Amino acid sequence: MSYRSKYIIEDKKISAAQYLTEFICERIAEFEGKNLYTKFWNSKEWQKTYRTQITHANKLLKEFDIRQIIKALKGPRGKKIRSLGAKGMIKPLIEPLNEIKTSDEAPKKLLPNTQKTRSKQFKKKSLLDLLE
Repeated sequence: MSYRSKYIIEDKKISAAQYLTEFICERIAEFEGKNLYTKFWNSKEWQKTYRTQITHANKLLKEFDIRQIIKALKGPRGKKIRSLGAKGMIKPLIEPLNEIKTSDEAPKKLLPNTQKTRSKQFKKKSLLDLLE
């Protein structure tokens, strides 16, 4: 899924991790009484914060759906969170949002993403496995 950035002049789409990072950087800037500007992540002031938050965003997106994360951060208890690295604070907010009901279907669980790793799927059998 791609999202539209508020901080790029061109009509380019950004990834979910970049969207989450911009969202958190907006919150940090608001708390510190600063304004974000076009391509703020290139400035010396925001570069470290942006890089740190985008790595945390990618880790969160491996576990949870972006809709759940945004909904939790916009909720009343999530308004005080200013870092995506605060998993201890974010996870309890997301877990109640775990089930999303779709029409004509049973409740669908979005937590966690369980994908088989390639190493487990194509594990080489040992000689002992062949004897059994």
